[in-house]
Amino acid sequence: MGDAGGNGGGQARGVRKWVIRRVRGLVGAGVAAAYCVLAFGWAWRAGGAGMSDLESILAFGALVVQAFAFHTGIALVGLALVSVIFRMPRTLLALVPALVWTIGPAVWSCVRPLPDEPQGETLSVFSANILYRNDRAADLISQIDASDPDIVVLQEFAPGLHDELERLLRDRYPHARTWPQSDAFGQAVFSRLAFVEEPTLWWVGERARVPQLEFEVEFGGRRIGVWNVHPLPPSGRDLVREQRGMVIALARRAADRMASDDAPDALVLAGDFNAPFGTGHLRELRVAGLRDAHRVAGRGRGATWSPGGVLGWAPGIDLDHVTWRGSLRPVGAGVGERFGSDHRPVWAEFVVE
Repeated sequence: MGDAGGNGGGQARGVRKWVIRRVRGLVGAGVAAAYCVLAFGWAWRAGGAGMSDLESILAFGALVVQAFAFHTGIALVGLALVSVIFRMPRTLLALVPALVWTIGPAVWSCVRPLPDEPQGETLSVFSANILYRNDRAADLISQIDASDPDIVVLQEFAPGLHDELERLLRDRYPHARTWPQSDAFGQAVFSRLAFVEEPTLWWVGERARVPQLEFEVEFGGRRIGVWNVHPLPPSGRDLVREQRGMVIALARRAADRMASDDAPDALVLAGDFNAPFGTGHLRELRVAGLRDAHRVAGRGRGATWSPGGVLGWAPGIDLDHVTWRGSLRPVGAGVGERFGSDHRPVWAEFVVE
């Protein structure tokens, strides 16, 4: 009996050691894989509209890695807990840089100091991708009422909502121009401020020609150019190439506009950019001097989009932005609530510098 009990105890210890070794090996492999994926996501530099199919696939992969870095961080938190439970101090230490890399920006966005309360008049810009199939105009109006903006720019402005939104917004926003389309690329602007430069459409893209909207207002004695932007989503090899070409065209146009003899004092680009602003897909816009207002004056991650179904419970990603360059300073920024679209609205408030 004693030998049997001893053999049973030895077998149990052997199984336990085997399980520990396997868990430690899997955790170590997971950490190594995470670093490889993250390094690829930030090292790969997507080209433009001339990318090959393979380059487009790699560019999309890099965009996914960057866009879902926070989600990767959540998975790494799980690995960190396993490392604590199974007494893996070296692995836990190795996880620290990756956690700072992935979770750190989200933590900082919740605790960073925000700008002081604005003194004097502010300019508020509201942007929403309203989803061209959306029929819930009242829900959109409640979102606009909540932030009470001076300028409203809408993407995916379709004929179905045109008449109702015109009726509900025209009294408060007497300066308006709308270009409804039955697809996902209709455009609209509603403004309290008079247009100094009339709203016009211009098109980006080589094969898929997508309209963008630009206009100019005066605020605080300054000329402010405002663009309602909506490049294609990168949902396919051809679309990845087209989106990159559109972003490059937007960045060049913005840089040229601000370098021209009749440049406005500031430029605001707002809309559905179809990529997080810090990703490589939008790097040309950052090089052109544009900054994301939410990253300066907003609280939290600024997530605006998430897929439907079960995945809708996962943390979203930030596809919609209000960006600026020039003699404005953001003093507030935020993300609204759902209103029948797959995107949440965004808003930003500025003062003249």
